[in-house]
Amino acid sequence: MRATGKTPFGRWLVREMHRLRHTDRTLAEMFPKPLTHTTVGRWRRGEAEPSPRHIETLAKILEVEPRLIYTLLGRISPLSMEGLTPDQQFVIDSIASRLTQEQVRTLHSLVSAWLEQLGPYSQGGAAAQAVVPSTCG
Repeated sequence: MRATGKTPFGRWLVREMHRLRHTDRTLAEMFPKPLTHTTVGRWRRGEAEPSPRHIETLAKILEVEPRLIYTLLGRISPLSMEGLTPDQQFVIDSIASRLTQEQVRTLHSLVSAWLEQLGPYSQGGAAAQAVVPSTCG
């Protein structure tokens, strides 16, 4: 494995692989349906990004929260949105993980503007819970 991380995710992946003494091949073989070592190399070099399914598995293998990987890939804003409960933040993160960077920025702007308009409702009180449900579905 050559340390060629050209992106924040790639540099992080290189460090984690070094820390755990993984090569592209050994990490690829840890996936339930093994990947090719070239796929892991492409992630490391910033030539490709893991899919959401691979991100979930990679997070388990490296013992990190998937949110960290999504943040390193630029799919989730590292800034927390004040006024949201953890459940609401999880829903936003779940949606954001399936969007492009531009769509994530747009979503973040819309939610921030919406929370600003809510004013006192955005502080998590009973009124806010009526307006901002804590779960979807």
